[in-house]
Amino acid sequence: MALPCTVVYLGSSIMVSHISTLGNDSLQLNLNYLINFFSSLDTLDPFKFELMTRRRGHEAVLKTLQVALSSSLVSVKINVVVIKGLNDSEVLDFVDMTKDEPISVRFIEFMPFTG
Repeated sequence: MALPCTVVYLGSSIMVSHISTLGNDSLQLNLNYLINFFSSLDTLDPFKFELMTRRRGHEAVLKTLQVALSSSLVSVKINVVVIKGLNDSEVLDFVDMTKDEPISVRFIEFMPFTG
């Protein structure tokens, strides 16, 4: 089941979404109305993706990312929550993505909520 996505208008059209919600045929149509694309992707590994998100959809995520990158968007940005011992070994893989594609990657510190 896809998570809902939100379109926010702040002077320009910006989409904030869980990236796996957009891997469908209507994605290109939706991107025609957007300028910036922001999303979260915490791993490039399909097994870790399912472990971290508790759902399947790694292939849809990558498809969505490729469609966004091939569109006329001004910017494509991904937030990555880095978790020691889980996906910290992938940091350089995410950095490598920025060498060949017009993509920005922001690494975010994992902050567990324990109480």
